[in-house]
Amino acid sequence: MVDAMTREELREAGYKRTGYSKCRACAAPIEWWLTPNERPAPYDLMPDPESEAVSHFVTCPNANRFRKEPQRCTPPTMQESLLFSEPSFSSPQSSSLSTATPAPPSVEQPKNKDGDESNTNR
Repeated sequence: MVDAMTREELREAGYKRTGYSKCRACAAPIEWWLTPNERPAPYDLMPDPESEAVSHFVTCPNANRFRKEPQRCTPPTMQESLLFSEPSFSSPQSSSLSTATPAPPSVEQPKNKDGDESNTNR
């Protein structure tokens, strides 16, 4: 957990105060700050610049209303598994690295009008 900071320490850490409002859950006065990651953060109203900043999520009696449900990891469907899986081009014989050159493509024999291969060198 982060140590408590004053307003000045929040500014030095990269926080920016963006305004004031009342909590929608408990009506307490709060100060809104923007974190260095550009996320809004509510803090209890600080009476003076030297008072410690306390996250309103810690003191609000109804803070659970603002918490998100944890995201549950679900196993992928078969289609998702196939969609995002790496294609496998290896065969059992090619498990070791080889420097052999590939065989040239085979030359197809010409066919006669009956579809039989003919020997043109007769």
